Amino acid sequence: MYCAPAFDLIVSVDEKGGAGASGAKDSKLSITIADALRFTWDGKEAVLSFTDDVAGRQIGAGRGRTQRRALISGIQEVRILADTSLIEIYVNHGETVFTTRFYPTEDTRRLLMEGVSAKAGVLWPMCQETE
Repeated sequence: MYCAPAFDLIVSVDEKGGAGASGAKDSKLSITIADALRFTWDGKEAVLSFTDDVAGRQIGAGRGRTQRRALISGIQEVRILADTSLIEIYVNHGETVFTTRFYPTEDTRRLLMEGVSAKAGVLWPMCQETE
């Protein structure tokens, strides 16, 4: 049995000390998915970037695509829906949306979040059993 690397993640950002809050010292966010796709926000611009080189091996998760960008002044919530070949990132309840094909491999299932303080986060794994 193989469990596909699908999930639904919602992260609510702490408005008092987090992204886009007035007086926030560190308005930055980074979410790395499967070691191959990174969503970053530097306080002004969000970037969705692919890396096909993971630990010195080519995994081809981006299939040739490299970056997508959008100007975002503040982040209150990020929701990420991912399945076996598609990922959607909704910023601030869909004010900005990144959608792309994404092909993670079974051995690269990982999720890393760094930066701003999250006041709440929920991760739902969505497992599709295959043979």
